[in-house]
Amino acid sequence: MGHSDYYTGVLKGAIYRFIPGAIVIDITHAITLEQGILPAGYMLRNSYRLFPAGTIHMVAVNTRLDFESRHVVFEHEGQYFVGTDNGVFSLAFDHQPEKIFDISHLEGSDGTFPALEVFVPVMAALANGKKPDEIGRPTIGLIQKTMFRPTIDADSILGTVIYSDVYGNAITNITRELFEQVGKGRKYIIHIRSLEYGIPRISKSYAEIENGELVAVFNASGNLEIAMSNGSLLQFLKIGVGANIRVAFKNN
Repeated sequence: MGHSDYYTGVLKGAIYRFIPGAIVIDITHAITLEQGILPAGYMLRNSYRLFPAGTIHMVAVNTRLDFESRHVVFEHEGQYFVGTDNGVFSLAFDHQPEKIFDISHLEGSDGTFPALEVFVPVMAALANGKKPDEIGRPTIGLIQKTMFRPTIDADSILGTVIYSDVYGNAITNITRELFEQVGKGRKYIIHIRSLEYGIPRISKSYAEIENGELVAVFNASGNLEIAMSNGSLLQFLKIGVGANIRVAFKNN
């Protein structure tokens, strides 16, 4: 929804109106329609577990209803989720919630602002003690989307940038676990733009590299992240979502 229009402010105002005393925490309002649900899934995956039990999460990314989406409410790992099931939840969770409830029949679901007209009242109902089965209709399974998975062979991992943050850093789908599993302690080089740029080691922090140099780290979520020290990788090298990152391991 961004911050240039009134939508975000109105949405939060309605939450405070219907849930007095609510504490609202903004994860992001900057995901664009062009970016789709991939960055949303990444953000949700790496944020919801850090909130206390009973937190209500609103996920309002690409909220338009069509034959590939629906509005839902459910409980998962002790927390509540309200939003549009268009595949974003499947990207965020390791396993399916036990029970999912469809709220697409509620008034306003097919309107222009379901986050305001549907999600906020559902959140208010949850905050007032109702359970998802008292609000929605039982349905089966979340709509499935697949996160890009790295391609691996004996001596390399070919990964993809799945998110570019506000600093222009490129977060990939290569995890520390996969890196260690394939690498087996071998030396390596991380290739960006095929063989044009290479990073010979993974640092513990950005501070280990001189200004303007490329750096690779495992971030807090355990994903391989490529950055430019005190610079924007996205701005200078145009390495954004969808770009390939290849790790080549050396044999003695």
